[in-house]
Amino acid sequence: MRDLGASWSLAPWLGASYTLAMGSLGTVAGAVALAAFRWQQARANRPLLERSRFGNRGFVAGLVFGALFFGTVTGVMYVTAPTCSSVWA
Repeated sequence: MRDLGASWSLAPWLGASYTLAMGSLGTVAGAVALAAFRWQQARANRPLLERSRFGNRGFVAGLVFGALFFGTVTGVMYVTAPTCSSVWA
């Protein structure tokens, strides 16, 4: 259980993906998995990210920018691909 940090970090994203496909059950599963990940990381001897890094504004700004950029590009692709396939088909 102590060396499963990367596996625990993947679980919330799987819940979010399931939400897109199947509905609100994935949201609950993702929230539970995120809580389990945070609990496991708080007790880990070697966490994936040290908490001291979140005190650095540049690090936090980079995380926020990266998440927004990834979300925007992914959202555009979800809209563009079906639109192009229906227009050019």
